[in-house]
Amino acid sequence: MNGMHVILLRLGSDPDDAHARAVAALKAALPNLRWVSSYRVGGAYDAVDVVDFQPGEDPAEAERALRDAGIAAEWLPAEASAVLRAPGGAPGGAPGGA
Repeated sequence: MNGMHVILLRLGSDPDDAHARAVAALKAALPNLRWVSSYRVGGAYDAVDVVDFQPGEDPAEAERALRDAGIAAEWLPAEASAVLRAPGGAPGGAPGGA
């Protein structure tokens, strides 16, 4: 795993506290990890974070940090949408769209 990833987090009964612990654990393990976005969501997961690993960072350390903090997470490799990156963005007013 390298580059951008989506982290699907199951945070339990106190999602705000657990998300704060998750972020703290990730920052401690990988201080240069860059957050692209973070959302609270409903359904099977409580939060979705999009992060970008910097060169030389070991994503296995991030996974281990969350496990050690008692946070259940699923990791998905991600790539920015070519449609959203294109000049004018996607139809319907995507970010940067005309």
